[in-house]
Formats: sequence, structure tokens, C-alpha cells
Amino acid sequence: LFLREGYKTATLRKIAQEAQVSLGLATYFFKSKRQIAVKILETYLRDLKSRVGTFVDPVQEPLLHSAVMVRLCDEFFMMPEYRTFFLECLYYDIYMESVQLLGNNSLQQITQKYEIKENPDIVLLSDNYIPPSIERILLMEKEKGNFPNISYDEIPDIVFSASVERYVDHQNIERATKKARAIVPQILAGMPEQQAYHQMLFPVE
Repeated sequence: LFLREGYKTATLRKIAQEAQVSLGLATYFFKSKRQIAVKILETYLRDLKSRVGTFVDPVQEPLLHSAVMVRLCDEFFMMPEYRTFFLECLYYDIYMESVQLLGNNSLQQITQKYEIKENPDIVLLSDNYIPPSIERILLMEKEKGNFPNISYDEIPDIVFSASVERYVDHQNIERATKKARAIVPQILAGMPEQQAYHQMLFPVE
């Protein structure tokens, strides 16, 4: 329903009708449609992270893992069938909430790999707050016609670089960015068709 009609248009009543359950039962499990949207995005993110892990070891190559994850999320969610819902989730900070629930720890692994001592709160900020904030600003402003000299394809690189440049030199960032551009199409090519994918992620019990 979110993908078909958009987050703003969908209501909890409509969602209950679509699921063929009473509104009371729907609200017993989810107090608002926002909670449902957060859960849906978190489910997508967990699966995408798992798919990245089959290509890149997050412990051995945390920098590359982070670069691939940022690009994969952007390319996946900006596909036509997800784009409107994703942009609404950025606008209402639903995406950031989902990222926080997922508990991204890329920067923690990067600081361990490169033996960098850092305030854990700064690491948390760089992991779970800075990337979705920059992503939100760039995509929302692009939708308004701003930043004409930045392409949509460049946004994942900017988001990734901004989150790790405090810890890693530019050469390593460029190398990870280049490799991510080669890996992400392979991951997307191996993903099932949308209906089968949704049946896998959201099985009907």
C-alpha cells in the first residue's frame, strides 16, 4: 500500500483493510502507520546488509562494506517502484529511525581495523546520524531542483565520504568507492523479482 499509494496517502484503516484484519487488531500490533513504515524499512535494510555481507566481509574489509552498503541502499530505494515511498520516509525521518534500529556499526569496525581511538559517541554519530542526514538533505534538495551540478549517482559517494573522511585517507576512500560501484550491480542482479522478494521478506503467517 505504501509503495502503491505513498506513505502520506495510506492510512492505518486502509492498511488494516488491505491486510483483511480489523483496525483494532492492526493497532494492537502497531500504534501508528509510522511504526509499520519503520519496521518495513528496517526489514529491507537488514536484508540488504545481509546481501552485502555475502560479497564483502564487514570485519576484514569494513571500509568497502560501508561503501557498498551506502550505494546499494541508494540504488535500491531509488528504483522506480520504491522511490516515492523512500523519499517520503526521508522527509519524515522514518529512514533515519530505521537505520538507528538496525544499529549500523561500520565506523566501529573501521576504527578497530585501523586502530583509531575515538570517542564512541562520535563513532555512533558518524555511523547512524550523519549518513542519513546528508542523504536526506541532498535528495530532498535535488527534488526541489537544487544542487544541479551533483548527479544522483554521486550522492552515495558523497554520503560515504562524509561519514568516513575523519578516519580514512582520501586514497582509500576512492578505492572503496570504485570497488563499490562494481559490486552493487552484482548484488542487485542477484535479487529476486519484487513480488517474490516481498513474499520472502514479509511472509504471510
